[in-house]
Amino acid sequence: MTAIRIPVEVLVSTDKDGNMRPFRIRYQVDDDELQVINIKRIIEKDKRTEVNYRSSVLTYKCEAIDHNTAKQFTLHYNTESCKWVLFM
Repeated sequence: MTAIRIPVEVLVSTDKDGNMRPFRIRYQVDDDELQVINIKRIIEKDKRTEVNYRSSVLTYKCEAIDHNTAKQFTLHYNTESCKWVLFM
């Protein structure tokens, strides 16, 4: 099964030490429709270095509730480009 990579906008909160916590993501589904997902909880956070790109990536395994069903997904934040990607 191939993972779907979608560039997303992310609403985050940072603490006084600079640690980020994503709360909401938004991405474009079709030409005009925007999908919004509210993150219920962060299951796991990890930092790793991408060998091919020589940059650090923060990985967040998240859970959201969609139509009374818990769904899990992964968000990647590239610290060099400052871009977020949703993996489903």
